[in-house]
Amino acid sequence: MKRYVAVRGERVIPLAWRGNCATGSVIHEERETAVDGRWIDGELSVRLGDRIYRVERLGGGRCRVNGREFSVNLRSELQHRFAEFGAGDEDGPGLRLEVPMPGRVVKVLVKPGEEVQKGQGLVIVEAMKMENELKAQSSGVVKTLHVDVGQSVEKGTLLLELE
Repeated sequence: MKRYVAVRGERVIPLAWRGNCATGSVIHEERETAVDGRWIDGELSVRLGDRIYRVERLGGGRCRVNGREFSVNLRSELQHRFAEFGAGDEDGPGLRLEVPMPGRVVKVLVKPGEEVQKGQGLVIVEAMKMENELKAQSSGVVKTLHVDVGQSVEKGTLLLELE
């Protein structure tokens, strides 16, 4: 199973996991490391290779590892693809919204001529039985919509353009 861990909202680490919920191994940059997790006195103790970490969940994507706080976001490969979708092309970053994988358009949240802000939801696409909100990578005005609700789309299909 492949996962992507975003630490402090900036560094994304791709990982592969083998094993069950408590024990197994994690593979990063072709290096496999044994992992063992155990609940001890109400805290999660994780052995990663020859090191042991005490992990406390703080909520809201935050955790404390050995006393240091981090914001951590664990994503599946599907969630990672949607989070990292279309940086645009020759028109400039974020001006073209392309779907990152095949799916079906469930809802279009904007209309032509509407001003949008970076991070605003634009289109909801269902893929693998999950609804994913695709967001604006930059601020602008909706120039053209290229899809309709209910339409099936292939990876790379242009959904809309901003100007």
